[in-house]
Amino acid sequence: MIRFVRRLGFSSLSLACVLVLGWPHVVRTSVYRVAYPLVSVDRTQLDVPPEALVPLGYVLDDPADLPRFHAIAAPAVAGLTDDRARLRGLADLIYSYHPSNDPFPVIPGGRERGVRAILSDIQAGGFALCGHKTIVLAALWRSLGGDVRQIRFTSSDEIAWLASHYGIEVFDRDLRKWFYYDATMNGYAVSADGTPLSLVELNESLARGGDVTMIANTTRRDWGPDDFLGFLRQNQLQVYGFNSKLRDQDPDRRFGALHFGYALLSRLPRPLDRVVDAVTGDAGRRYVVRPNAAAPAPSARLRVIASPIAPAPSR
Repeated sequence: MIRFVRRLGFSSLSLACVLVLGWPHVVRTSVYRVAYPLVSVDRTQLDVPPEALVPLGYVLDDPADLPRFHAIAAPAVAGLTDDRARLRGLADLIYSYHPSNDPFPVIPGGRERGVRAILSDIQAGGFALCGHKTIVLAALWRSLGGDVRQIRFTSSDEIAWLASHYGIEVFDRDLRKWFYYDATMNGYAVSADGTPLSLVELNESLARGGDVTMIANTTRRDWGPDDFLGFLRQNQLQVYGFNSKLRDQDPDRRFGALHFGYALLSRLPRPLDRVVDAVTGDAGRRYVVRPNAAAPAPSARLRVIASPIAPAPSR
């Protein structure tokens, strides 16, 4: 421990994390919010190509850093020509490792275990929760060179580092737009002409009432449309993260320059380990569209079109 503290040097905030293991929840939450501030943005700031998000902290893994993911992703999308079909192929691949609806054995822990460890657990047949499926789907997509950003859902920011659900948006290079994909539903919403919707567009459509169509695989999914719609009614705080360097959470890289202390730092109580992540290079704002997403109207419904492979939208 003494040797560790000496090597810690002047990373004062990280050292503070080690010394405050007994800090109460409210203090730990406040420290986390300093490291990962919640920032309001206009929806137009999200409706831009990936390169325009760089000033907001948008970063990704080099696809060459994801060879394990590419090795299974490339065969899964062979012959699929549009991004919607390719993403469906990757999500179906994840479900293929645990084809039953039996939610056991549940994969332990969260994304702090590292995306490669979670992939191994999925391939071993473990039941993946929404966060597990989402982070692996993001890594598979990125291994093919695609752009992706992560979204966390919750009802409030009271427990700032926890989420009730996870999803992703990917950038469709043909349509030049972001669209939301929910791995738990294993599908995405579309407009009347079949164009995939971003999460903001989905929220707006549901808030107006009426039916919204989702293209989904109805045999490989964990949620049905009523589950998803009910969840959206209760969780209007939707937080976008633009730091998608997924490999930086793996045990061989986590904590950057302080990686030598991984065995100790990884055991810090949540969210102090995430504060050390921020100090060592994983910092990133948490973006929300204000005001919070409107709840779906009482008359709103999700109508699912069953499709194992998604069709291209009409042009």
